[in-house]
Order: sequence, then structure tokens, then C-alpha cells
Amino acid sequence: MAKIARSEALLQDINNWHMHLHDNLVQRTNFFTGLYSLVFALVLPQILKIQTLSASNQLAVLAIFITSIVSFIINIFVIMPRLKGHTLTNVFYYHDYLQNYTKEDYVKKIKESTRKDDLLIDFYVNEFYELSQNVLHPAFRKLHVSVIIFVTGVCLTLLFFLIGWL
Repeated sequence: MAKIARSEALLQDINNWHMHLHDNLVQRTNFFTGLYSLVFALVLPQILKIQTLSASNQLAVLAIFITSIVSFIINIFVIMPRLKGHTLTNVFYYHDYLQNYTKEDYVKKIKESTRKDDLLIDFYVNEFYELSQNVLHPAFRKLHVSVIIFVTGVCLTLLFFLIGWL
């Protein structure tokens, strides 16, 4: 019984940590999506009158416009996780159990897992691992790339404005 209690506590801690990471990801994604949208909205009027700008200012406006659009699109992919590619059948992931089990087989699998503590722990551990590998890690990587692209656009914009000013 002590083993089950320790396992439950560990699994709960892992689950809480994953939820914290996911919440953090959602907050960052929302913030940057709003930022990219704001920049896009502020730059769009400049795009419409780009012919009246100097060459360096045209480059500055285009740099921030293009990088904010690209960053925005990458951010959209952050909230659309790729859940394919895992090899194990995951009884907690709806796509797997809908594709691999009939309703009756699924009920049997869940009942079997609750009778065997190690099997239930294995299911949970596989779930956490797959969420980390297939959802959280790629999403944080995409968010990182979108921020790098946006910051590059901001730096290029400042550089082009500086060149135009000198």
C-alpha cells in the first residue's frame, strides 16, 4: 500500500508540473500572439503607403511586417499540437483508444489497469512522457523560434531606421 501511495504522490507531482508547463506555454503564446497582432495592426497602414517612404524606411517596415506575420503563423502552430508519431497505445489519449479499441475492449483495458497497480503506473508514465515529447517540447521550441524571428525583425527594423536617419 505504501508503494501505491508513493506512486500516486509522484504521479500527481508530475501531473502538476506538466499542467504548470502547459499553463506557462498558453500564457506566453497568448502574450506573443497579441504582441504580433498589435505590431501587424500598427505596421499595416505603413504598408499601404510604402511608396511614400524612403528606401531604408521601406525595408524597416517590410522587415517588421514580414517577421511579425511569420511569427504569428508559427504561434498558431504552437496551439495546434502534433499528436502523431508515438508508438505505444495510450489508453488516456482519445485518438488511440477510439482507433484501437471497441468500447467494450476499452472498458476491459481500463478495468485491467485499475487491478494492476504497475500497469496503471505504466499507463500514466507513458502518458506524461508522450505529452512531453509530442506536445510540450515541440510547442516550446516553436514558441522560441517565433520569438527569435520577431526579435530579428525588430533588430532589422531598428537598423534600417538608423541607417535612414544617418
